[in-house]
Amino acid sequence: MRKTLAELHKQFMNYAELTRGLSPKTLRAYSASFRLLLTRFPSLRPDMLTPDTMLEFFAWLQTRERIIGRQARKGVKPSTIASYWRKLSKFLDWLKARRYITTGLKNTST
Repeated sequence: MRKTLAELHKQFMNYAELTRGLSPKTLRAYSASFRLLLTRFPSLRPDMLTPDTMLEFFAWLQTRERIIGRQARKGVKPSTIASYWRKLSKFLDWLKARRYITTGLKNTST
């Protein structure tokens, strides 16, 4: 049986914590970025991780409306996009190194 993307992310998080010695704050940021990806694509599977999928995710980030305090805001700062990319790309690189995905995913946020 193939592993779900959530199961693979859990493995990645264990790897990141145990072998890379990342701080709890960094690990929380990795998890938050992944949860947001799954918010946009709840049924996402490893074979669906393509440059087009990631482009759609980053376009969605820039247009989604969210509530901050009592105000509705749309989009995010360019630095936020870059931050999400850095966090998600670590997981994508891990997937590629273990041959769960084969597509080379370059930075689609620029």
